[in-house]
Amino acid sequence: VYHLPPKSDAGQLGLVVALAVADAVASLTGLAPRLKWPNDILLEGRKVAGILVEIAPAAPNAGGGGEGSGVGKAILGIGVNINQERFDDSEGFAYPPPSLHLATGRTLEVGRVAAAVSSALSQSEQIWRQDGFAPILEECRKRLAAGVTVRRGEQEAELVGLASSGAAQVRSADGT
Repeated sequence: VYHLPPKSDAGQLGLVVALAVADAVASLTGLAPRLKWPNDILLEGRKVAGILVEIAPAAPNAGGGGEGSGVGKAILGIGVNINQERFDDSEGFAYPPPSLHLATGRTLEVGRVAAAVSSALSQSEQIWRQDGFAPILEECRKRLAAGVTVRRGEQEAELVGLASSGAAQVRSADGT
């Protein structure tokens, strides 16, 4: 369980976590992972990690200060393909998965990967709490997997950027 900073935009947390996971993967492998909004980490266009963030809103009277004074909580789910040597039925995936082992040829200790993710998350969180969302957003924009296809239900679009809120900017097939 993660406690959101007071007065933070809970929607930004997904990018804070995604950046941290990308940083951890880069530090462990020397590779340059890309972010596929909102929750995938790609190596050479293939999903090596994913995150899920579930927000539980603050109780209206938490902290005794009335409506909205409580600190919300989030549950973070982070999955990283570490030492898999193959993936059954991977041709059925939109982005066939790799693992850190397949990408580097090295076997990594799961505890070392977890520690790297935890450390990177602490660093990203500290930046977010101290300096706000702007530096996180700037880094996410640099690492964005622009040009990939994103889907929502049956709709597909090309990921082209991130808005100042962290929302995806996309281009549909008709150019809009």
